Amino acid sequence: DALGKPFDVTVCRGVVYVSDSVRRRVLAFDYPGRRYFRIGDDEPGALLKPLGVASDAACNVYVVDGTLARVMIYDARGKYLSSVGGVAYFKHISHVAVDPAGTRLYIVDTGTVENRDHRIRVFDAKDGKHLQDIGTRGTEPGKFNLPRDIALGADGNLYVVDGGNFRVVVFDKAGRYLQ
Repeated sequence: DALGKPFDVTVCRGVVYVSDSVRRRVLAFDYPGRRYFRIGDDEPGALLKPLGVASDAACNVYVVDGTLARVMIYDARGKYLSSVGGVAYFKHISHVAVDPAGTRLYIVDTGTVENRDHRIRVFDAKDGKHLQDIGTRGTEPGKFNLPRDIALGADGNLYVVDGGNFRVVVFDKAGRYLQ
């Protein structure tokens, strides 16, 4: 399989996971195992528009599905485990970060130009419960204008690309604005 439109990448223990929004799957390149496999082709867990992808310390893979407006969760071999979110929670989902233990998901809701739902939505990855929101639309410290991407740093802080405000915004893991 060739890549159609690669969108994002994560790596865990030498396995490279690449989301492909045109091929509607995640391609997994297992270099240590010298194999290749696909994630998201079959039900349950079929992907419609995979976007952001992340992995936890156990190499579970978290894939944003822009059409389903949810994060699909798979084990390291690509077996579907569960999902979090849905259209009731998101306007325009794009990226995800997960803590190393795989317990907390930080999901980017980019929002639209017509609404204020430019935020990070935090969920319990195990039971899918919505825990909190970080930010809203604005230019002030801790607010966003079209947030796009998120990463959880080794320091435990959240780093959010705030595209419309041309900056990176930093929060602690509890969602408190730092800089």
